[in-house]
Amino acid sequence: MKVKVNDRVYDGELEPVMVILTAQDKENIRNMLPHCTRYCMYPSEDYKADKISAWMTDVTSGKSGDMSREDWLRAWREDPHWATSMKPSPLAKELVSIEADNKTKGSILEIGCGNGRDSIHFGKQGHYVMGIDISPEAVKLAKRNNKLDNVHFEVGDAEKLRFDTSSFDAVYSLSVLHSTKMEKSIGELARVLKKKGLALLYLYIKTVYIDDEDKEKRRTEVNFKVGEMDKLLTGNKLQILDKYKTELEDEDEDGKHIHSIIVYFLRKK
Repeated sequence: MKVKVNDRVYDGELEPVMVILTAQDKENIRNMLPHCTRYCMYPSEDYKADKISAWMTDVTSGKSGDMSREDWLRAWREDPHWATSMKPSPLAKELVSIEADNKTKGSILEIGCGNGRDSIHFGKQGHYVMGIDISPEAVKLAKRNNKLDNVHFEVGDAEKLRFDTSSFDAVYSLSVLHSTKMEKSIGELARVLKKKGLALLYLYIKTVYIDDEDKEKRRTEVNFKVGEMDKLLTGNKLQILDKYKTELEDEDEDGKHIHSIIVYFLRKK
């Protein structure tokens, strides 16, 4: 399959690519071309060639099927079913433990605060916290959940942070940055982090979708390669103190899937 967008031709024989122009076409195209495991789902009615071209570039450069900014905004508007619990995540507890060992109560930036549960947990330990999220609905919910004066929430873009250089002692992000243009978001993260500041990141390497009834619908969506991510981090003066892999099984409207995850513990040089 070949697709032409503007002056560029994308060859499916070299890099399997699927362009989904309407929600109605999604299942039909999957049925016709089940071997195409990497695709770009366009979620709006604004099918402009330059936007489709940008999505195709993401796919062919190794960024494929994870949720886009538009997907997240829509999900928060329609059914944020994951945002009910206020119990802090295990990763948030890990950062608090690290900071306690360092005997510091430094400032923390959370990128992708969601309902605010982890930012509020940091605040309860005495940290000044700024939580940002791309979704206004998420920020509204986080503000409703928050009763602490040292915790603040606002709408923000991981790829273009408004904060001054060297503003935070730590940066924390759970299940978010792999959905961004990481060349930009990692660069911004490193910029706002103070020298010797810490970062704890939880990223989806890939997602394997499992359909028990239809084997042709099984697919793997890759967000990045670990070696390339290591180079991106170190290239932004982020020393890798530790990293480990884990998996998470989930099920939603797309069926059963398994997330392959990597957690990075970083220090800015």
